[in-house]
Amino acid sequence: MTLYKMRTTSADPAIAIRWADRTDAAVPLSAATFEARFVNRRTKALTATLTTVTGYATFQGTTPDDYNALITFATGALATIGAGLFDVEVDAVVSGRSRPFGGEIVVEITAPTI
Repeated sequence: MTLYKMRTTSADPAIAIRWADRTDAAVPLSAATFEARFVNRRTKALTATLTTVTGYATFQGTTPDDYNALITFATGALATIGAGLFDVEVDAVVSGRSRPFGGEIVVEITAPTI
């Protein structure tokens, strides 16, 4: 499981995903279309994510922090989603085939403290 901690006021947060096949090679995602969903762990409610997912043909960055998909958020999206603990579900459609991400991504969003 990968846990990301963010605040409702976070500027330009991103979630980097390492999407590999059975041989640990990068799944080529540069031509993929994506759907990302946030599911509240407490209420099970599905939240509109206001995100963009960008895919890459090869891993970006350096091991062990390399990735080939990056989820970014629209300005103010975390405030719209609100505080809570969320499971992030991501599907990519590559060459007409749906490929759900097999890893577990959890995001904890908190309101800033005064």
